[in-house]
Amino acid sequence: MTNPATDTSVNVDATRRSLEERFDRFARQVRARLLVEETAKWLGLVLLLALVTFVLDRTLRLSLPTRRGLLLVFLVVCGIQAWRWLLSPLRLKLKLDVLAAALERSAGHPIAARAATILELPKMDSTVVSQSMVETAVKRSHESLAGIDFPTHLNPRRRRTALQGIVATLIISLVLILV
Repeated sequence: MTNPATDTSVNVDATRRSLEERFDRFARQVRARLLVEETAKWLGLVLLLALVTFVLDRTLRLSLPTRRGLLLVFLVVCGIQAWRWLLSPLRLKLKLDVLAAALERSAGHPIAARAATILELPKMDSTVVSQSMVETAVKRSHESLAGIDFPTHLNPRRRRTALQGIVATLIISLVLILV
């Protein structure tokens, strides 16, 4: 009699690499989404600060040194916020376990446990676990995760809102420049 686990042998390393590549692609998509959202916030802040400095300058009739000081404060605040909001998402190291847990909350499927099975179980000592058990568990987890499209669990409304905010900020800026 044959063992079903050995009949359908799974390349455990290829399965692990495949999952890591999927999570890497998903991490890039998450970073891009965060960058779009943070860009919308930053552009809104720049527009708001520009309007505040314009109103202050027109109503208080500031002197040239005060205007320069206000411009310096404006540039420093915009630079600090650009560093915090725009560069931080690019440097963000999204680990597989964090992404899997976030996907699990969003999807409602046991993604983190399946990913851990594929990533960690093959690393266990072969004297402790049988290779056929590892292959069977990895195969089942891989099949379970293959049906889940990670990018569909990103909230499209947040992206749409961020893009609308960017467009609205640019339109308002152009109208104010032309008026």
